[in-house]
Amino acid sequence: MALTIVSFDQIKDLLGLEGDDVEEYPGLQSIINRVTEAFQTYMGRDLEYAEEVTEIISMQARTSMLKLPKIPVISVASIDIKSFDWDDSYNPEDWMITSYGVEVIWTPPAPSTVTVVYTGGLKNNEIPRAISENANLQISYEYQNKAFIGSESVSTEGGTRTTPAIKLLDEVKRNLNRFRHPLRLSH
Repeated sequence: MALTIVSFDQIKDLLGLEGDDVEEYPGLQSIINRVTEAFQTYMGRDLEYAEEVTEIISMQARTSMLKLPKIPVISVASIDIKSFDWDDSYNPEDWMITSYGVEVIWTPPAPSTVTVVYTGGLKNNEIPRAISENANLQISYEYQNKAFIGSESVSTEGGTRTTPAIKLLDEVKRNLNRFRHPLRLSH
């Protein structure tokens, strides 16, 4: 099932649409998908729930913090480490689930490859209300500019308008900050 951060009914009411299906409005599903991707990129995390996901982490420096994109982490099935002269697995008592992924009690060597199999993310009914409300706001803004979808610059008799693909509204960014991945370093 695909991630749904906002329902068509919510968008429909907000935009005053009369149809019963998102397909009746060209470009709307594309906008919803692009806003969802922009939110996840800004927050530095993958919101969609998945079971038994495999994340391969290339360790170039020694650290006990394993950043996983699908947070919250629900469970960890396995953690395996491979380096040029070492191949081992962590036991369940060797790790702890954290707000950013997993903390291991002994640091893997660097360079190495750590493979984590885990379940994490949010189910559609677990998407925080603040994320959905801000998605409504951003989608409404983008839908009002739907004539310019996919174009970075549009010239008319009245001048030129430059529009980036998706630029999150400042208010939306402020509201999403509390949902950003705890180990996200850049803005």
